[in-house]
Amino acid sequence: MTNRICRQQRLFSSHRGIEAEEEEATDITVIMSLVAPNAHLQEALASIHQASADFTSPDPQLRAKGEATFLALRQSEGALDYACFALEYSQDPLVLFQSLNAVLSVLPSLSAHQPSQGVASLTSLRDFLLHFCVTRSQQSSAAPSASSSSDGSATWPQYLRSRAFQTAIAVEKRLLG
Repeated sequence: MTNRICRQQRLFSSHRGIEAEEEEATDITVIMSLVAPNAHLQEALASIHQASADFTSPDPQLRAKGEATFLALRQSEGALDYACFALEYSQDPLVLFQSLNAVLSVLPSLSAHQPSQGVASLTSLRDFLLHFCVTRSQQSSAAPSASSSSDGSATWPQYLRSRAFQTAIAVEKRLLG
């Protein structure tokens, strides 16, 4: 699997069209899939997306509702699976940020082997997060050529980039003991 990922990453470095790069990015995401999609995870992701919309609302009641949903995500038994699924399938920066926060929140209590129902090991979580960081960075750097009005920061803002790398490093530190 590692050789296949390396071959895919080398393909990214060649100069080709945006469509081909997006197709390969999708292919890598499938290869690096951490949790298998199911109806429950898709419902949870829809709920997290709704929380994002609520949280950014000017209405204080909706904002409180969104905040409560994000807090419930971090405290839920399936937090790691929900977070990894959202990282894999969402493009919303707030959803991604809150999902990374959920990973950081549950990290101290995770077992090194089979930390959750969908995640086989902390090593696979670390590899997934590193892949997430690399893939998003590549997509962000490709964004300016795709559209002159986009600078890539809308989908990969600095706060999200920093949190993604902090999370990957935290998992690595946990692995090292």
